Amino acid sequence: MHVIVIQLACWRVGGERAALARARLRAMPAASVLIVGEGAPPADLLEECAERRTLCVNSPLHAMQGRRLPDVRRSGDAEQLGWSLAVMAALRALQQDVHLDCVEIPSCGALAYALLQERALSEVFDTTRVMLRFDGIQAIEVLRQGRNVEMAALMLMDMERMCLEQCDQVLVDSQAIAESLQRFLPGSQRPLHLQATLLETAGLVSEQHAVGSALACVATEAPALRQCLRAISGYLQQSNDGLLQVSVVCQPALLSEVLHVVPAALRHRFQEAPADCLRASPMRVVMPDRWSAGSALARELLAHGHSLIVDVANPALAAAQGWEQGRTHLGYTDARGLFEALRASQQWVPTRHLRMGPSPPLPKLDVGTPGPAKVSVVVPCYNMGRWLPQTLCNIQQFSWSDLEVIVVDDGSTDPGTVQLIEELEASPTAGLRVVRLEFNQGLSAARNAGVAAAQGEFTLCLDADDLVSPEFVSIAVRALQRHPAHDFVVPRCAYFFGDESALDVNELRLGQGLPMVGAAFDSGALGNRFSTATSLARTSVLRALGYDESLRSYEDWQLYRRALQQGSRFVVTNDVHFFYRQRPDSMIHDPAMRARHSLLYAEMVGGATLIGQGPVVSPNLLGALAAPPRIDGSSSGLLLGGVVEALDEMQALRRSRIVGLGYRLSALLRWLRR
Repeated sequence: MHVIVIQLACWRVGGERAALARARLRAMPAASVLIVGEGAPPADLLEECAERRTLCVNSPLHAMQGRRLPDVRRSGDAEQLGWSLAVMAALRALQQDVHLDCVEIPSCGALAYALLQERALSEVFDTTRVMLRFDGIQAIEVLRQGRNVEMAALMLMDMERMCLEQCDQVLVDSQAIAESLQRFLPGSQRPLHLQATLLETAGLVSEQHAVGSALACVATEAPALRQCLRAISGYLQQSNDGLLQVSVVCQPALLSEVLHVVPAALRHRFQEAPADCLRASPMRVVMPDRWSAGSALARELLAHGHSLIVDVANPALAAAQGWEQGRTHLGYTDARGLFEALRASQQWVPTRHLRMGPSPPLPKLDVGTPGPAKVSVVVPCYNMGRWLPQTLCNIQQFSWSDLEVIVVDDGSTDPGTVQLIEELEASPTAGLRVVRLEFNQGLSAARNAGVAAAQGEFTLCLDADDLVSPEFVSIAVRALQRHPAHDFVVPRCAYFFGDESALDVNELRLGQGLPMVGAAFDSGALGNRFSTATSLARTSVLRALGYDESLRSYEDWQLYRRALQQGSRFVVTNDVHFFYRQRPDSMIHDPAMRARHSLLYAEMVGGATLIGQGPVVSPNLLGALAAPPRIDGSSSGLLLGGVVEALDEMQALRRSRIVGLGYRLSALLRWLRR
């Protein structure tokens, strides 16, 4: 079975994304459809889905029987993760009834994210090809529309990037779009499997093309629409048709943002219009966007009888794809050029149109074979004797049998811890070793010592007070064996309360989750969205990277940044498998350490930059670094500063009756002085 996933919100808005979806539905008449989004599908979508097997996902997934999925309402993850999990669950249920040969999912919104992680971590979708229908990504949209970005948007960008890199094939609408996509993704660690759509030139188009008829504009970019309105205003001022109205198809806020460039006397002639107006009688349509995810909408309009006037800077409408100036469209490069094209369009009709060629063949699947392997579990310990026994008991419950446990004593001074370490040394246990550091050298040095002593092919670093699910190591080892290009398996994480002593992780009282995306190319520059220190890694990779022993903190964050820049790839579990003990004295809850975040961050980045290992910065981060709308804080567990705490304190003071009375007395005194 071939399944095409349709994002309901994009279909309702219309535009290029809806046109790309329609093109694929018409190219695959036997494909089933999975509609994702809230509310009932519109009539035109139901018409396209007639005679097809159609399923609907109407809400994001926050919980699932028998699974420990993250609740994005509490974890700080991007909202789209919940929808992605819902898509994965729906396809998993469908897979039980029928074999899924291929699933085609839109790139925008990262709906394929959870499915791709599930496929990497289990055998459920091993023989299912996952293709992305490229209809845009957040990283491009924020640049096109000039928006600032928050952490959630940066995380979505990283999720979309991982989908593009992990899928079997990316269906792009033209070779020019494929090339521009590679430019928009600096630092991509894997060549994308891009498959450009083949377009065929068709003969003469309908004789019903518009000559000097009504005028419409379809836009999504504010600068492009602003330039377009200036040119149309000039054209209207010189036109003899004083009744000519201009239908503007765009987001409601966009027209109000740029309408000020139109002379006041002409503004009543520009009317916001729905995408449905393009299904009416043929007209002249201006398409001013300088970039779009494809040319499907332009092909639809041309086939419907409209005359197109387009900005030739748009790579989707490149001549190499068959778009010919004067035959398929009229082109322009600036406002003056558009003004001239509008005048020429009064007596011009296109003579050819384009249509999709044959669909590309399905990609081949390449999956490795799991086998035996030793796993080293490195447990650094500094005065953590109170919690170490629980962690060691937790490790004994791991379902992967070939384990070695390396407890690294980082110069502990606490009598209880010293005694426990001595007992472990005096009573040798199969598969457990103790490595002693002569004095306290810090967490990075302890981990490095453990990794250096590791004999396993894979290594898991686990702090002496934290816990891992029994099945995680087995899942992660098989994932890395089946996918040799990956180096890290990241377990989703949730806090548990510091006094918990349960040995069964399913009995823990869990708090909020921590948001992790794995390959955090964008979000990882502002916060640790890669992983906690606990991830399963190839020992050779971990040993080559090494933890920076000069850092006081964030050594795991910095290691993952270096790993990403050196080409490592990440898989993230859909389920929570790592349990982070929430202690009052831990760094993340210590106000003094929180206040030092800026210094610690500068230390982490600055030292790496001095030796030529500074972070690669995406263009999308410029707006976030210059004017972040919201500073990430304790609500998501990992910090960028104490700003959120300060705001919370101010809010509490505002509600205080005493403070309110003091404020009113102060205002009265100021008034009396005047």
